[in-house]
Amino acid sequence: MGFRHFAAFFSRGYRENDYLLGRLHALDRLIDIVCNSARLDIEHQRNRILALKLRGFRKSLDAEEKSLPNSAELITRLRRSIAAVEAGSVARNR
Repeated sequence: MGFRHFAAFFSRGYRENDYLLGRLHALDRLIDIVCNSARLDIEHQRNRILALKLRGFRKSLDAEEKSLPNSAELITRLRRSIAAVEAGSVARNR
């Protein structure tokens, strides 16, 4: 808890981490808000919504990767997680 949670101001790596995870969280929430506002049947559209989120996550990582050099390891782990979720989703739908 460096400097009472303000350590990120002094570390580009921490700022990149917070920015990237914030962007992904915002995308997740925005998709939920739009789906809710559109009154989609979330239960029946779950796989399509998940696919949309995963696509958005990949696009966000693609767009930010070059600008966030200190987050290369995080981006790699996130890409692996996205692929694992996709693989699990495909396996469940068979």
